[in-house]
Amino acid sequence: MPVEDYIQIMIESLTRKSELLDKLIRNNEEQYECVAGKKYEEIDWDSFNLIVAQKQASIDRIVKMDEGFQSLYDRVKEQINGNKDKYASQIREIQGLIEKVTGQGVKISTGEERNRKVEAVSMLLPFLSDWTKYSL
Repeated sequence: MPVEDYIQIMIESLTRKSELLDKLIRNNEEQYECVAGKKYEEIDWDSFNLIVAQKQASIDRIVKMDEGFQSLYDRVKEQINGNKDKYASQIREIQGLIEKVTGQGVKISTGEERNRKVEAVSMLLPFLSDWTKYSL
């Protein structure tokens, strides 16, 4: 298979990864909406668990895609590095996509951290409201 075909598959892989990362970002928002400002018993846990399962499925696909991308890159890296001028536009496209997915990854990490904090507060709210009954 020509190097150009491998490069095109790598570009398509990064594009699909970006789409999955966008889905994870949306899932993070949905997860936040499930728990934000709600007491533990008010949370729709079925919806919450469905979102978590969808996120895990996307993560599993991304892991496999990353493995496939690395495998492709390992096959053609010497040819690409030896002909950087020939593949300059494709290299720039790949670099742009890598920059994009890196930014998406940061956004996902930030959303995950926010969700963990909101979930913790939701679980503590019943205890805190009971405790305030007895405070002076």
